Amino acid sequence: MPNAYTCTSIVTLTDGERAELISMARSRSLPAALTLRARIVLACEGAGTASTEVAKVLGIDRNTVNK
Repeated sequence: MPNAYTCTSIVTLTDGERAELISMARSRSLPAALTLRARIVLACEGAGTASTEVAKVLGIDRNTVNK
């Protein structure tokens, strides 16, 4: 199990992928779990961020981000 300071994997997205994830994250017709996953991926984009920071920003548990 990763510790509280484990960095997320570095995620690099193309413009098309980012646009699709933003659309999914804003959707009101998709299941909530799918929109949450899109928000997690968008928050993890770029330089490695601690999973606790991503979890804190999104208001979810760190284990959810690690999964």
